[in-house]
Amino acid sequence: MKAKDIMRRNVVTVSPLVTAKELSELLTKHKITGVPVVDSHGALMGVVSQTDIVRKQARSEKDDALDFYRDVMPLFDSVSRVKDEVTVFDLMTPAVLSADEETPVGDLARQMLARRIHRLPITRDKRLVGIVSTMDILRAFVEMEDSKGEAAG
Repeated sequence: MKAKDIMRRNVVTVSPLVTAKELSELLTKHKITGVPVVDSHGALMGVVSQTDIVRKQARSEKDDALDFYRDVMPLFDSVSRVKDEVTVFDLMTPAVLSADEETPVGDLARQMLARRIHRLPITRDKRLVGIVSTMDILRAFVEMEDSKGEAAG
């Protein structure tokens, strides 16, 4: 069994210009935890997940505490920082791992375990054609076990 046999082909993707708020809404709407980031030509740029949003929020809260202290110090009274809206580009993991459609499922599983990732984009000529998640891998292993049992019986 290969990546092309288990991958989901209708992949929800985002542009790097999507805001963190829009990303959160998209993940919630589709009940997913992460998505590939693609450019206007469909080339894979990275991956972004709900964990990336949480990490960014945690860092922002630390920055807010520092801003509070800056605000109360007379030396910094005239300094004001304007926070730009956070985008997927700010959050994503760039230069992400991907696999070819012909990659065996066992190799996909090994890559995901070694890198501790939950999804692996599947590409053809650097363009996204599908995605395999940990649930897809589990499903494939169950199907392989079931077919072994049927063949033996």
